[in-house]
Amino acid sequence: MNNRRTTWISIILLLFVFSLFAKPLRSLQAQNPAIDTLELAQQDDTFKIALVLDTGSELLDGGYNESTWSALQRAESELGAEIAFYQAPDPEETVETLFELAAGDTDLIFTVGFQLAAPTAEVALQYPNKHFIGVDQFQIETIDNYTGLIFPEDQGGFLAGVLAASLTQTGIVAGVYGSPDVPPVVAFREGYEAGVRWYNEQFGTSVIVVGEYHPGTVLDAFADPSWGASIAASFLEEDADVVFAAAGATGVGALEEVAFAAEDEDQPIYCIGVDTDQWLTVPEAHPCLVSSATKQIAEGVYTLILNYLNGDIEGGNFVGTVGLAPFHDFEDELDADTKTLLKQVERGLQTNAILTCYNLDLSGIRIGMVMDIDQRIDDGSFNESVWNGMRAAEFCGAEIDFVETQSTSDYATNITEFAENGYNIIVTVGFALAEDTNAAALAYPDILFVGVDQFQTEVTPGVVGMVFHEDQAGFLAGVLAANLTESNIVAAVLGSDIIPPVVAFKDGFEAGVRYVDPDIRVISTFHPGGVDIAFSDPQWGAATARQALDQGADVVFAAAGLTGNGALIEVASVGTNPPYCIGVDTDQWLTVPEAHPCLVSSAVKLLDGAMASIVVDYVNGTLESGNYFGEVGLAPFHDFEDSISEELKAELATLAQQLRDGTLQVSDYYQ
Repeated sequence: MNNRRTTWISIILLLFVFSLFAKPLRSLQAQNPAIDTLELAQQDDTFKIALVLDTGSELLDGGYNESTWSALQRAESELGAEIAFYQAPDPEETVETLFELAAGDTDLIFTVGFQLAAPTAEVALQYPNKHFIGVDQFQIETIDNYTGLIFPEDQGGFLAGVLAASLTQTGIVAGVYGSPDVPPVVAFREGYEAGVRWYNEQFGTSVIVVGEYHPGTVLDAFADPSWGASIAASFLEEDADVVFAAAGATGVGALEEVAFAAEDEDQPIYCIGVDTDQWLTVPEAHPCLVSSATKQIAEGVYTLILNYLNGDIEGGNFVGTVGLAPFHDFEDELDADTKTLLKQVERGLQTNAILTCYNLDLSGIRIGMVMDIDQRIDDGSFNESVWNGMRAAEFCGAEIDFVETQSTSDYATNITEFAENGYNIIVTVGFALAEDTNAAALAYPDILFVGVDQFQTEVTPGVVGMVFHEDQAGFLAGVLAANLTESNIVAAVLGSDIIPPVVAFKDGFEAGVRYVDPDIRVISTFHPGGVDIAFSDPQWGAATARQALDQGADVVFAAAGLTGNGALIEVASVGTNPPYCIGVDTDQWLTVPEAHPCLVSSAVKLLDGAMASIVVDYVNGTLESGNYFGEVGLAPFHDFEDSISEELKAELATLAQQLRDGTLQVSDYYQ
């Protein structure tokens, strides 16, 4: 037994050291998969799930343990699982408990906290037929029967930072943290400070952020509420009026101290909790607790249980979701613009359109962007979205620049200008630049070239084609349009028919309309001019949209750059109750405010997130030449949220998932 104890202590020390330097995984956010309830009902044997707690922790801790246990209770109620929890008086007996459970008839074993990572790994290696899930246990090396449920704490901290910066009246916000030797705590702090910095850059503010780690051991750092209260009080004396606490029981002490001060101050003082919605677990903090930076632990645990039952569970890391808890009694203190901003930031973090820069230093990376002729960087659509992805990289230290091409004969010259001036990454935007992009890649093999909307039929070394399933985005727009129309006539105002993505948008849109009702009439009109004018002719877009409206169309989809913007604005100008319009490429609610009266949604290509993700993969050494498929979907409905039925929202979500997983095919583009 002593040898076994020595082994797991050595492993935990090794894992701990490695975790300090491990880069967080970037993945799609965790999604609850569907489960075949019929298959479950046909199972004869009850499956058993065990939760093993760390020594000294409490089951109903208002945090990790309680959230994990609540998910197991849900599995008991909804799936018929037999559940139990175990807690040994010391680490040695905890390991013994794990071995006993693995040797018995328990099917799925959960452990909580990074200190149980090493013993869990040791037992998993010896019992390969049992599956283990470690909550908050990062997997440096994959063990097939051991899944680590981890969270992007830096993103949760970032949201808290943006919230704090939007609330402060003194211009000073603070953070109280546990041990700097615990990676999730470091991630929370760095994310929080990055969120404040991002807010300052976006809105021209000068919010100052201060913070302090607990000076003691790892064990003391999360169980010292007196220190938490003391350091929070010192920050308040320095005029901080928002305090974020990420330190377990130590953090609770900080929250309670701020709450006490909030009751006596004339000016508002706020606090922000962590991990779970601490409004539910720390009622003493109600006077100041505006929200909490939450990890969706229960959701992640339940999802992994479903994955296990469906046979879809894998070893390695499973990345759960983070977010902000409800604002509770402070709901009315946050204006609509702040709430909208927080939703946009959350989505941006999920897609990499916003980077926290945690474990990511892009200093020394230079990125140049070459645009097509007659295009603008602030077009409110395609080019601006790519540029925003580059700006996300700039936030983390990259140097970025662009050139607006004046003539097709300048394509090669503009690309070469960046190549000769030491740029690591050169981005060319548009189908027309593909030939010159591939030629430049052969001439400059040490530079990464990113061709936006340039499908790579044959792979050119050094070239990544950033492409999208426009037919899928168009399909969702078509389904939406078909459900909105009352005249049974809808229209599409389109750019050039020699640009494959535009054709894909058009074909997808028409397919989506037919999917709902084949009798609905679709008026699709391509711009008659060349590529040099098809996307920069708002007057033609407006006139074409007007013609469609005159023919009875009451929904207009515009996929034509600035030309399409003209169409959107024209539809928006019709009377006090205009027809619907649908934008393209980016969420045009944010870029074409003139279209607000009609703009129900946009068929989006997440260009900004794809651009930033390519840069991150390049720096991490995981990017390969060839095609890089970005995500597509529908933008939020904004002011039209109440006009879209819950049934339609659910149908659109289901169709989007079927398009992603391939069970629903729209066309053979990019096959």
